[in-house]
Amino acid sequence: MTNRHQPIEMKATKQPTSVMHIMTRHYQYILAFALLFTTSFPAVSFAAAPVVPGGLCIETPEGIQCAVAAPVVANPTIIAPKTVNPQNFHPGYYMLVGPNDGTFTFDRIKGNPDFLGVKKVYTWKKLEPAEGQYDFSQIESDLAYLQSIGKRLWIEIRWTTWTSAYPPESPSYMWRNSKYGCDSGYYGSYARSVALGGWLLCSWNANVQARVAALYNALGSRFNSEPYFEGLNVGETSTGYPGDTNAAVWGYSATNEANAFKANALAAKRAFPSKTVVQQINYAAFDLTAFASWLVANGIGLGTPDVYTNKPTNSVVTVIYPLMKASQGAVPIAPDVQWSNYVDNSTALGDSNVAETTLKGAITMITPHYLFWENREPFLTDMVVPSVRNYGMLPAAKAFYNSNK
Repeated sequence: MTNRHQPIEMKATKQPTSVMHIMTRHYQYILAFALLFTTSFPAVSFAAAPVVPGGLCIETPEGIQCAVAAPVVANPTIIAPKTVNPQNFHPGYYMLVGPNDGTFTFDRIKGNPDFLGVKKVYTWKKLEPAEGQYDFSQIESDLAYLQSIGKRLWIEIRWTTWTSAYPPESPSYMWRNSKYGCDSGYYGSYARSVALGGWLLCSWNANVQARVAALYNALGSRFNSEPYFEGLNVGETSTGYPGDTNAAVWGYSATNEANAFKANALAAKRAFPSKTVVQQINYAAFDLTAFASWLVANGIGLGTPDVYTNKPTNSVVTVIYPLMKASQGAVPIAPDVQWSNYVDNSTALGDSNVAETTLKGAITMITPHYLFWENREPFLTDMVVPSVRNYGMLPAAKAFYNSNK
């Protein structure tokens, strides 16, 4: 069980990492998962950087710059997950960054054809400062800049904090309104124990679910048609659970929480019918094997917050990775390599090049279409970039692009 030690978080507050999870208990899985397609392919080097598509314009020192039109891809023999639109599917390596990162950080992959884009975390309360009033200006700006340098944008909406020392990331209009229904300190979110820490969304509350769906609908209305908007990441399943007393008061149960995850994931998929939508799975109080099967049946991809190369008995390795690998032919597979993975994998294995080991481990255990590398230095520059260049394209991505020629 690991806690993240550094955030991709607001730098002014120095909170713990933005995309973190805490293993709350070990779970047994009973249901067998339906195997779909598992395919492995040899590694090759990347092709040239992709053409920038049309869409947004940005102001630069040289004047206004607009992205050019993207070529239309059409090939009935392409190798891709059955549930994706191949014209909107661009698998490969992406850099993972936090809410405060912008063009300076994006430029770390500028001109690097091995990285196709950026996955950035945005906080819900910043996107919806007042109920029903949305501010997507930061996403607009990030997308515009990334398009101008030939890179794609993937987003993750965060509503969890991993310390109770700061307010929740849910919108402030929920905090004093009891209809959102959990901890009276900040309605709409609940505080975990001191040992676990953090504020988590009261996701099983129907009013909270309605606001999540409204957010996704607003985002989808704006960005589903943008050609360089690659996809949306739905947050991880590791939430812990309220204490026994509060659980009864707030309406929590493992079943209710599982149904809430389904409602939120389905709302995201419906809001972004043309894009890749991925649910991160790692730990939960409900059956993740059955949940993963439901996700696949609804065309929602599978991700996970960590790539472990040194925890062979961890349930993420023994249960989640096989589920992801078995689903590779049906839905997009998209794990993260997050902040603590670099150190944990390196320290445990005495590995001088943890990026290479992590990359090969991800390919062997998961067979991903996407791999998101968190921006942690010096690992990203000194290890990840050369390891990706030396290894070449992810095998699943290579199969797709080769069939698309």
